[in-house]
Amino acid sequence: MSTDLEQSLRSGMERFTEDIGTPHGLARKAYRHRQKRRMTARAATAATAATALTAGALAVAGVTRAAGPAGGHHGQATQTAADAYVVTRVEHALAQPALGNDLEYARTVFQPGTTLQAVGPAVLQISHRPGPGSPWAVGYAVHWMYHGAMRMSALAPGGQPVFDLSIAATGTAPGRSIMVIYHNKSWWQAPLPRDPGGGPGPVACRPGIELGPGPGNGWPAFIRGELKCGGLAVTGRQVVDGIDAIKITGARSGITLWVSPSTYLPVRLILGRAVRQTDFQWLAPTPANLAHMKVQVPAGFRQVPAPK
Repeated sequence: MSTDLEQSLRSGMERFTEDIGTPHGLARKAYRHRQKRRMTARAATAATAATALTAGALAVAGVTRAAGPAGGHHGQATQTAADAYVVTRVEHALAQPALGNDLEYARTVFQPGTTLQAVGPAVLQISHRPGPGSPWAVGYAVHWMYHGAMRMSALAPGGQPVFDLSIAATGTAPGRSIMVIYHNKSWWQAPLPRDPGGGPGPVACRPGIELGPGPGNGWPAFIRGELKCGGLAVTGRQVVDGIDAIKITGARSGITLWVSPSTYLPVRLILGRAVRQTDFQWLAPTPANLAHMKVQVPAGFRQVPAPK
């Protein structure tokens, strides 16, 4: 085996094990060990290393099902390992420490006939019933989240504002919610109910997005939960908002997710009957971007009791 190829294999193994808990320097140790083996053993080890390199290169590139010939159980095992690698990188990218100071921005487009209505200080009810118009009919919604605080603005299909919702922590208290409702020119505020379980809900297969301050809520936690549902496979590449994104689909979770091949953060998500798609951006917390977090109550709006 040529020295150049051996160096390439070692580099590929290091990339494949990066950030997923593999002991530091494992590929280097394997390389040195391989140098000491006899020629026949070196050939067998080289074949194994080539398989590892293939899986690593596919994962980093965003595996496609047409990436190359791979027959039988060996090809399936390589593909499964590569799928798991990509999903693990996405989960790590969405972990709260990894997000750091990113300001999360999401824009969700709804199917025609969708309504979105507050039924509690931190509960939004979504329904998809095509028919006559409703004051709660939405065409799309935009969402900002930063350090556990969030703002969501829903707009009608024609672009008119439907409501603004703000949720933020208040010291040691569970937090407060403020909603401005435009069709009847009203607004309310209320403390968030305390979580009787003492923390976020179960991680796997959440039934919806939890609203509330803290790292266990919002889109990142929801997507992590959906990824835990399993049955995910990397099914190709697709340009989304100018990014040659990795496409992930889930047979059991029912999601289709596109992630950036450089950051592994979500670019687009499709899930559910009422939601057409959600697009994501991860922004710097500049004063101009953070200004979107604030909800202003227009002059002349009357305060009403919050829904129970």
